[in-house]
Amino acid sequence: RSIECPGDQGCLLEVGQDSVHLNIKESFSFPISVIDDNKCQTMDEDSWCQMLRKKSAKAPACIEVLRNSQGNDLAIDGDVPFEKVIAAGYNHPREIIAVIRPQNATTCSTSLLDKRYIVKDDDLEMAMEIYHLPGSKDHPRAKLIYKKLKKPSSCNSINGLYIFQLSEETSMFTKSGVYSFIFSVRCRDSTVIKHESRITVRPNSNTRHWQLSCDADWSADNAVVDIRLGMPVRCLAARSHDLYGNGIPFLDVHKAVITILGGDDILAQVKDIKVDLSTDLLTLYIRDFLFKTNKLDRVRPNYEAMLKISLSDSELSHPCKVKPGLPSTINMDMSLAWEKNLTPGEVIDDALLEVLDHCGNHVEEGMELIVNTVGLSFVDKCGPVRKVNSEGFVDLRGMLKVVSGFGSEACLTIFHHKKKIFNRTFQIAIRNLKAVKVPESCPAGTFLENIIFEVSDCDGVIDESIHGLQHTLSIRSNQLKDVQGAQYAFEHGRCVLPRAQVPNEPGTVSFVAYHTHFSDLETIIQIHVYALDLVRVNSENDFEPICSYPTSSLSSQDLLSPSQLASCQSVRYIEDALRKVSDEIESIDSNIRSEEEMIKFLDSQKKSVENRIASLKG
Repeated sequence: RSIECPGDQGCLLEVGQDSVHLNIKESFSFPISVIDDNKCQTMDEDSWCQMLRKKSAKAPACIEVLRNSQGNDLAIDGDVPFEKVIAAGYNHPREIIAVIRPQNATTCSTSLLDKRYIVKDDDLEMAMEIYHLPGSKDHPRAKLIYKKLKKPSSCNSINGLYIFQLSEETSMFTKSGVYSFIFSVRCRDSTVIKHESRITVRPNSNTRHWQLSCDADWSADNAVVDIRLGMPVRCLAARSHDLYGNGIPFLDVHKAVITILGGDDILAQVKDIKVDLSTDLLTLYIRDFLFKTNKLDRVRPNYEAMLKISLSDSELSHPCKVKPGLPSTINMDMSLAWEKNLTPGEVIDDALLEVLDHCGNHVEEGMELIVNTVGLSFVDKCGPVRKVNSEGFVDLRGMLKVVSGFGSEACLTIFHHKKKIFNRTFQIAIRNLKAVKVPESCPAGTFLENIIFEVSDCDGVIDESIHGLQHTLSIRSNQLKDVQGAQYAFEHGRCVLPRAQVPNEPGTVSFVAYHTHFSDLETIIQIHVYALDLVRVNSENDFEPICSYPTSSLSSQDLLSPSQLASCQSVRYIEDALRKVSDEIESIDSNIRSEEEMIKFLDSQKKSVENRIASLKG
């Protein structure tokens, strides 16, 4: 057997009962002629032992990985930092070179590459295995990530080098954990030499980025965080990762400061918020906090901002949307003069509702409100549901019309989700309708002429806005048949009843004059109607009725006959009758003139109405 072959691997003579068998094993067989030719020499025990010692000194003893200081002649481009802690993403060398040291070399202690102490055996193969242990409870076992088997090769005239290429392994040292490098060689005597080195890789905090989520829902990666004022943020969870996805633990963190930034402006800030950490220290929880700010109008209409969380050793920023709270306050943009001078039929031009949340921010666009009205109606017929515009207002300009009468009230009530947030009652202007220069009494059968009606406020000032086609006067009476159902136009607060005939019978005439469209604006007029009498007077100045007649006309039948006159003593009725007839004639003449003036007045009104109609059609 050769000297390298162990004794138990040498030839063995096996003797049986019936046969003898020689098992060569690892020994060699030679022809007898070798002995005859004196090619074999006999060695004494000391020489043999000395040869064994020399052979043993050159036998493989250990495996050593060459470092940069040892491999200058080999142009090694860098060291693998065995037994050290490195950051993820470490730029490892392209190759690892290992050698087998013999027994006569100081094991793993040489500082320079000594060619004499390198085992050069082309039949010895070296294996390199790399295992990765993440170090988390989810991965309790190491994972084999690299395995190669190499035979020795040479470089720069140096033999016995085992060169393992790493250039293709671009992902090495990116995941945190422990990397175990195991080198092994099976020697000729079947013994196995091993060498193990470890490298610890920690997350690279220089490439840190953050992940933020509401309620620890990580399904939507890096989704924008939505925050609404007035509603607490129940749970905000934060994680920290490096460029390679390694979780960076939170260390010595107890409190946080949360700031919302709109550009360079601080919109809101909450200080000294207590935080909780997960058992693996990789997730930070911030629970149950509220924001308050009145500066959200600066980021309208998108409400885009940055959420910054400041910890004792780091800061994170994440995009967010901070929306105003729910509608809480409504300011009504109007003037005091407008509030005190609402009139029936008026369309309100400046009704602008400013809608604010509890912090004073304009609420977001599209928020729906229920606007209920009493005494008012919507001109556009679109109903009570109204939306907030892009500026935070409900624009009702030109949308509300007063339908209540004079002296009544109108009410505007606004709800959001059945909660009343605004209520305002308005007093409709008080107006009075009165007749000017109405006689207390008049003869039966005569005419009431040119009665003037005026609409005035509480101070007696005529309301000249009562003017136009929508403002007319009507008469309601069972006694004045000729004016029942007729309408008379107001001009600048005044209206004229040109003529109305009273009944022929004496008594009391009562009629109601009212605004045609606002019937609560009315006045009641009562006039005493008396009969016109012819009387005879005696010497004692006693008056005795002779006859009576309607004042509308006198006839010969209404006068006393000559026979009646002759029977009366000291009668002066003729003069009185003639005088009354003369007064009647003058009255009729005056009526004629008044009728002519009224015709002119009505003609001018007709032309004015025709002009308005023409302008409206145009």
